[in-house]
Amino acid sequence: EDYFAEHPYICYGDYGNDIRIRDIDGLTLRADRKGSVEVYITDGYYDVLQFARVNELTIENIIFGHRIEKGHCDAAVLEFDYCNDILLNGDELYGCGTYGIEGYNMNGLTCRQCNVHDCTYGMISLFRSADVLFDTCVFNKNSGYTMIDGTHSSIVFDNCTLAESEEGVNFVAYDTDMSVLFKGCTFGKVETENIKNYGYKYGNIAFDDKCKFDKNVMNQPVKQPITVRTVEEFIEAVGPGAVILVEPGEYNI
Repeated sequence: EDYFAEHPYICYGDYGNDIRIRDIDGLTLRADRKGSVEVYITDGYYDVLQFARVNELTIENIIFGHRIEKGHCDAAVLEFDYCNDILLNGDELYGCGTYGIEGYNMNGLTCRQCNVHDCTYGMISLFRSADVLFDTCVFNKNSGYTMIDGTHSSIVFDNCTLAESEEGVNFVAYDTDMSVLFKGCTFGKVETENIKNYGYKYGNIAFDDKCKFDKNVMNQPVKQPITVRTVEEFIEAVGPGAVILVEPGEYNI
């Protein structure tokens, strides 16, 4: 029986019983107190919640996760397909979901003061997504394969903590067509080791001078961006291997 057969904005997803919210603008899901509402499922084959072609979505102070034994999950916590202008504020996303967030063809995702933990494939997985910001978020105790994967995507981590990943994981998909900028972030031992060993080889990852690394592994970032505020500064900064951070504004070239 299709419980949502007559609902204009909710349907089942591609795999049968996963719930998808679709084709809606301006939706807000909010709990009055942080952590007072939890949305969970007990089947590891389905995302906890999917969103498709949703614009201007806000989700605040809600916990999402899979309540099953770790290692028996084959789906993400939250999935976004062709969504724009998404705000996650004060949410907790926990495994054993494969990734805390999966996103495809997104434009505008802001996660603020969220916690992503205990996921079993990685932290986030994005494809063709732009204007993605993680602000003052905590990513901890995640395991699996690649923690941050974002093919054809641009991602900024600002004042985030990324720590306690499983030994041996690939922290960032360094060799994919994406760009990642870390600003004022704090990294744990495993993350610092991975950045030290691999991060310098590729030009798609950069750190500002406020980032903090595990001092027993590395004191300085492997690559810092050159900040430019004028066209003249941009022209001077262009060169092999350069990572250029363009300050907000309008530039007449």
